[in-house]
Amino acid sequence: MHTQSLEKEDLNKLNWLTPFDYGSQHSDLLSRHQLGTCQWFLNLEPFQTWSTSEGRTLFCPGIPESGKTIIASIVVNLLSQRCRQNDSMGLAYIYCSYQRRNQQDLRSLLASVIKQLCQTLPTLPQEIRDLYNKYGKPREDPPIEELMKCLMAISRRLSEVFLVVDALDECRSSDDCRAKLISHLSRIQDEAKVNIMYTARHVPEIDSFFTNCLRQPIKAKVGDIGTFVDCHLPRILEGVQGSSQLGDNIKAALTGLVDGMFLLVQLYMNAFKDTTSVAEVRKILRQLEHQQTYVSDEDNRGHVLDQVYDQAMERIRNQPANFRNLGIKTLMWIVFAERPLAKTELQYALAIEERDVEFNDEKVSTIDRILSTCAGLITIDEHSDTVRLAHFTTQEYLIAKQNEYFPSAQSEVTSVCATYLRFKGLWQHAYIHTAWACKDFHCQFLEYAASYWSNHARKSALHVPSTLIDLLTDEDLVGYIWEHADTKRGYYNWPCWAERYIGAYGLHVAVHFDLLQVANLLIRGGADIDWSHQETRSLTPLMFAAKGGKESFVALLLEEGASVDEEDNSGRTALVHAWASKHKTVIEMLLNKGADPRKLPSDPRIRDHYYQMGLLEDMHIRRLRQALSS
Repeated sequence: MHTQSLEKEDLNKLNWLTPFDYGSQHSDLLSRHQLGTCQWFLNLEPFQTWSTSEGRTLFCPGIPESGKTIIASIVVNLLSQRCRQNDSMGLAYIYCSYQRRNQQDLRSLLASVIKQLCQTLPTLPQEIRDLYNKYGKPREDPPIEELMKCLMAISRRLSEVFLVVDALDECRSSDDCRAKLISHLSRIQDEAKVNIMYTARHVPEIDSFFTNCLRQPIKAKVGDIGTFVDCHLPRILEGVQGSSQLGDNIKAALTGLVDGMFLLVQLYMNAFKDTTSVAEVRKILRQLEHQQTYVSDEDNRGHVLDQVYDQAMERIRNQPANFRNLGIKTLMWIVFAERPLAKTELQYALAIEERDVEFNDEKVSTIDRILSTCAGLITIDEHSDTVRLAHFTTQEYLIAKQNEYFPSAQSEVTSVCATYLRFKGLWQHAYIHTAWACKDFHCQFLEYAASYWSNHARKSALHVPSTLIDLLTDEDLVGYIWEHADTKRGYYNWPCWAERYIGAYGLHVAVHFDLLQVANLLIRGGADIDWSHQETRSLTPLMFAAKGGKESFVALLLEEGASVDEEDNSGRTALVHAWASKHKTVIEMLLNKGADPRKLPSDPRIRDHYYQMGLLEDMHIRRLRQALSS
């Protein structure tokens, strides 16, 4: 890898392509690999053929919890060693993750492959420089086809290229991302003789893409399971003063039960570690014996896994109240967070209580204490310093049980974010220290809360917490939120006129983030529906909604009596904003409420611009209606 030899300016260009890096996740996976296990996969003929050929695909399906991701990391590690010995070899890998679905769209995935392959080269390819000059300086996302051209060119420069895509089933399919990723990588493969390895759970839709390629199913081997159990048995036996025969019984029960499901071993080992006596160990052994007949039937495996998760949740619930509440809240945050949380972020979130007005350090739990309350269902990624669930199936189980364990999760998370954003002195402190670079522990939750409170609020529409209404009725705080909402990543496409000094109001924020119920509650609470900054005459909420084509908000504001002919500082009404943005339905709604189509922008420069665009020649109501019906 030549990452260190690239100039800082070139590295910045690669980070512009995508800030995401799978390196820390890969390192974490390798650190969790039990030495001496999974080597069998590397010796199999399908893998040997794939790793020594050109332009081949290796598809590795497997049941849940069979160790597919660990094997993928071992393959990446092996290929990385080959790369270090061959400067003309390229390697890129993707670990698809349910928790990162929002970040793993097609553009981001392809950009990540490009970034990794560029790090293989001694100098940054001219294609990337050209791409940056064309799209990076104006801060635009390059089109997919432009990325494909770069990927093709870079792949051709290398003597051999290997791509490893893990957990393809966790790649989002809502926008056809998964199918498009396979299709686009196949195009690269055809053009540049790239070798690609995929792992995935058994999903018919995915299997259909890989009918004519090398295949190697993945299933946990008894020998690997035995090695893992041997490594962890001493701690279990020491805790209960058990004999070696008891250890043999545990090992025999686990290797006989799991039938290729490695996660079951880990979950049961966690259960054994929580025991305090030999009698408790034998109780779990009896449960294992009872479940043995079910696991051999593939249709029952999911049921057995659910039972194990049920038992883990029962252990959490049987703790003293303060430990139980901490464990449940921890799982809630990890399951429903919009991205993986850093350890300090999780500690901070758990320490905040509704109606707190400032942070109290004495409420913070240690990370070890937090882990101890979760029955082994969460773990720390030491390389990225984030907290995650033990497995994807843990996420599936907990989401399926949301009504039982976390009935008001989104509302609770929204409330914590809103409470935090109202802390005394937070924003002033953040300004002094630069919010996103602030190392003070009191600022550690700022990036997450300011970036994602609205996502959680949208998902808790039926249970809007009062703390959120309190936040959005404080004009000073709304101004900070308006300016700083995720400025670190530029996630939201903020209009250039949305700066704090122009003025913002809670209703504007509700409109922008599609929080209809919040807008309704703000109005019911007495919000001024025609509010505009006194000095700058900024857009009213109705103008803002009309400009953005937010039909439901336009309907709400009109129903509540918003002024349809109010003008901004350039003499533009809501109708003019809707017309300039070509939102025909909104235009019709405004006209039906009596908006005057003859009101033109008072600023002559804007009028001239609109005339040149042909926007004002039809502003007479009759011609407007003709245009709408055409």
